[in-house]
Amino acid sequence: MRGRLGSKLIDGLDKQVDAVRSVLVAGGFADVPVGRALCFVDADFPWFTRIMRVGDTCVVNPRGLLDLVTRPGPLVSDDQWYAVSCQLGERLRSMD
Repeated sequence: MRGRLGSKLIDGLDKQVDAVRSVLVAGGFADVPVGRALCFVDADFPWFTRIMRVGDTCVVNPRGLLDLVTRPGPLVSDDQWYAVSCQLGERLRSMD
């Protein structure tokens, strides 16, 4: 973004994070953390930097996003992961 990080993009995540948290709480998954990330495909990141933080938002390139989503977390079994993904898939509409 030409050296500037769009605060409107970061602020716009609030609504999306709130929606995900609401679905998780309603589905009995209140203990599952919800992270904030913006991924820029063609951005010029500093060399060897995959993840930058702006407040509580991770700003990443595609490799950094892969690092974030493959970190160990509270969903320790495939059944837990599947239940959460189904809950989110059923309750949240696609942005397509």
